[in-house]
Amino acid sequence: MSSGDSRMEGSGDRRMEDDVPQPRQPRNLQDLVRYSIEAGPSQPHETQEIQDNLTLERKLFLEEALQSLTEDVTKELAEAIATLQKYQSTDEDYSSYESALDIIADRVDNIDCANDFCKLGGFDVVPACLSSCCSGIRWRMCDVIAQCTQNNPFCQEYVVKHLFLESLLNMVDKDPDEKCRTKAFFAVSSVVRDCQQGLKEFLRLDGFSVVLRAMQSPIERLRNKSTFFLSSILFQHPEIIGDVFNMGFVEQLVALIHNEHSPVHEHIISTLLTISKSYTPAQVECRRPELKLRSSLTYLLQQYQHDDAFREEMGYIKELMNLIFSDDSEEER
Repeated sequence: MSSGDSRMEGSGDRRMEDDVPQPRQPRNLQDLVRYSIEAGPSQPHETQEIQDNLTLERKLFLEEALQSLTEDVTKELAEAIATLQKYQSTDEDYSSYESALDIIADRVDNIDCANDFCKLGGFDVVPACLSSCCSGIRWRMCDVIAQCTQNNPFCQEYVVKHLFLESLLNMVDKDPDEKCRTKAFFAVSSVVRDCQQGLKEFLRLDGFSVVLRAMQSPIERLRNKSTFFLSSILFQHPEIIGDVFNMGFVEQLVALIHNEHSPVHEHIISTLLTISKSYTPAQVECRRPELKLRSSLTYLLQQYQHDDAFREEMGYIKELMNLIFSDDSEEER
């Protein structure tokens, strides 16, 4: 299970922001050997050779060490959960709860640890943490949910079944803290992507309306995450493109193209292309003169077509222009 953007912020917040891959805790002898090799001077291709040459005595020693490590991680999770179970909204010092959530998040990027967290009753503390008056507790719990559910069907199904998705969507929409809103969207994305039950619940809760508002947010990270999520989910589920079109996403995507150029433009244009290729009414919408889409795309081509860093984006632009404007006889003013 991978993690996402950098999680390191502030002196008291030593964790990375969303999705930077972190080293996984080894869970078996092969993992432990690989973990040791990657931490040392050896090359990865030596893993099998070293494993083959281990004596029985050394194997037993390593297996005992691994068992101890696994037990230590489980104990750590149980102790952190016990700390969170003591949470009271009237508490004046929240640092112990924040530390407990940091410990959990540092462990549950491993899928087995995430499942252990769930089986130990860790998700029982979610409602209290998401409704906490302390933003540090709220965003950390969102991060834990995101780490647990990313590419993990067991935890995804648990979160959907216990209706946490509604609380997370409400946080994306209404939380007063920017980091809480961004982390909540990270959690929503982790629950919904590659999870049919999660997508069904997301649609029932009118989740795309939340995505549309997130794309209009003044919070740059939230805009970027929501745009990337839309691109990914429509690519995986083209059957919902018509519904997305009817909500006004084409006009919103075109408006985002007019913004100052940034790396997220590639996802914006890719998403607009996906919608337009799959849904003819979207092509008609894109041709509306007042949207000034042709002039914006032409400008981007002129500015960046010779820059290899934007090769994919330029390819999307050319394909989109050929699809939308190839039959037009008049230039857009």
